Amino acid sequence: MKKVRIIPTLLVHKKGLVKTVNFSNPKYVGDPLNAVKIFNEKETPWQETRICKKKNLKSLIIFISTFILLFLLAIIFFKSLKTENVYIPNQLIGKEIPNFSSKSLFEDQYLESEKIFINKKYYLINIWASWCGPCRDEHPYLVKLSQNDKLKIVGINFKDKKNNALSFLNKQGNPYKQIFIDYDGSLSINLGAYGIPETLLINNKKIVLLKFIGPLNSQKYQKIIDAINNEK
Repeated sequence: MKKVRIIPTLLVHKKGLVKTVNFSNPKYVGDPLNAVKIFNEKETPWQETRICKKKNLKSLIIFISTFILLFLLAIIFFKSLKTENVYIPNQLIGKEIPNFSSKSLFEDQYLESEKIFINKKYYLINIWASWCGPCRDEHPYLVKLSQNDKLKIVGINFKDKKNNALSFLNKQGNPYKQIFIDYDGSLSINLGAYGIPETLLINNKKIVLLKFIGPLNSQKYQKIIDAINNEK
């Protein structure tokens, strides 16, 4: 089958653009310069397709760039959760913690801190939640520390559901002697917490000796043991 090829032409007669029938009887249709200008400004189908492709390519580049940026931010965020956050002092170090009270996770009663921090020489206050991944990572160190006779561990359950918290302890083990419920996070904020998990080592005078931001690990565990054994 033969293909038909159409070649557009402009017929000029006496300085004017004309149209003809079989190249006869020319009829004036306009100025040739204006006709060329209009033709050049008008987008042909292939030009429209090319512009559309450029727009699609630009949108694709923006989408890929945004996805890569979000992916990198996610990596940085999750990596920061695993980062070895070594001992970070805050304004409470060397100072007495404020008294606080809240409902007990285990019993239908209110706990008062001034009635708890009196017998043992050292207390470890651990702020945690069942929904907190890093809290799960540090939990074996808390269980191990709970076996130390010089230390009593007190928990603050941060914005958690009671059933979930109890289920967590049943599965992972319970290192806490008492647990305060922190319904809205205000109790933790009053203790200078930045987030969870956080851990404070205090003496029986309620003076903050150490503070750790982030999950406990082997290095932090050893710092706690050294502080207990070395303090006079």
